[in-house]
Amino acid sequence: MAEMLHINTNHIRTSYSGRFVSRGVGTHETRVMDTYEIIFVSSGTLYLFEGDTRYVIPQNHTLLLGPFVQHGGYRPYEKGLSFYWNHFYPAASEENPDIIDVPKFEQAGRPDRILEIFRGLLYDHACGRDNPLYDNLATKTLLHEIADFAGITETERSKQSLAGRVRNHIQTHYADALSTSQI
Repeated sequence: MAEMLHINTNHIRTSYSGRFVSRGVGTHETRVMDTYEIIFVSSGTLYLFEGDTRYVIPQNHTLLLGPFVQHGGYRPYEKGLSFYWNHFYPAASEENPDIIDVPKFEQAGRPDRILEIFRGLLYDHACGRDNPLYDNLATKTLLHEIADFAGITETERSKQSLAGRVRNHIQTHYADALSTSQI
């Protein structure tokens, strides 16, 4: 069973997000942050430690780092490595908690969706659209995406995709004459 972090997603405050693309030089800085950090590797492999634990984070995997724990790289960046990150503060208030269990380290169930959320966040920032409400909702969506689809196998993902396409076809063509020969 994967280690889970219990995050109150109500009233999350996003700090900043970004993308790193490696030229094959350097190592992740060693530091202690006061935020949580979501890391999603979109290509290559990232080698990080947090506290006494070392992580090998391959493509399409996420790592959720906790606040006030030292983390950093323990191997140099590979050429072609690319990862996204999002720093956030959890809810300071216990008012109306929305607590979810987010896996600390996990293969993304829907990596394309996580990539879409990150790209949307970064695109808006590049266009000068800094909207804290949107940023906070995007961070909450990332956390739910990671939590809701954790541990889903490729077969299960394919079944869900097929079921979704069937549902969409039926919803779109519910008033049409329907026959299996037309699908």
